[in-house]
Amino acid sequence: AFEHAKNSEAALNIQNKRLEASEQRYRDVVEDQTEFISRFLPDGTHVFVNEAYCRYFNKTRDEIIGKKFIPRIPLMDQALVRKHFASLTEDHPTAIITHRIMLADGQIRWQRWSDRAIFDENGALTGYQSVGRDFTEQKNAEIALLQSQRQLADIINFLPDATLVIDRQGRVIAWNRAIEELTGIPAADMVGRGDY
Repeated sequence: AFEHAKNSEAALNIQNKRLEASEQRYRDVVEDQTEFISRFLPDGTHVFVNEAYCRYFNKTRDEIIGKKFIPRIPLMDQALVRKHFASLTEDHPTAIITHRIMLADGQIRWQRWSDRAIFDENGALTGYQSVGRDFTEQKNAEIALLQSQRQLADIINFLPDATLVIDRQGRVIAWNRAIEELTGIPAADMVGRGDY
């Protein structure tokens, strides 16, 4: 019995060392991520955040873990975030959201989050896991591109000459007012049409 207990203890020690090594590998992977990783309860109490999350929000783990740390979200985006989390169900536990955030220094940044609702075996919500990143530069580039496209469309639309633009696939991508007057065909009937 003594030998059996001794062998069981040795086997248990080996399993514990393997488990510790596995946990350390997991921690190393999570901590080395540039994405922000957090896990929190339904009431907003954080139970885990990685180093990238702490650095981004300029907080220590002690300032976040065990507390209801909720980053400041501009008023216009708050309803969007509430609706996003309310939409996560057992049948649809994951979703992605893009919204703005206000840092402590007042700076407005754009973030994209992939969120997962976690449920227990009875279907009760036990928490959320979120992985996010700042993509302010990309969002600003998208906004600038849209503004540029809008400005170009306005220029084309107000040209006094009948003007249309065709893309490489032969589809009409611009049809200005002057050509509408000339042909009697509204832009809505032509934009997106192809084959000349």
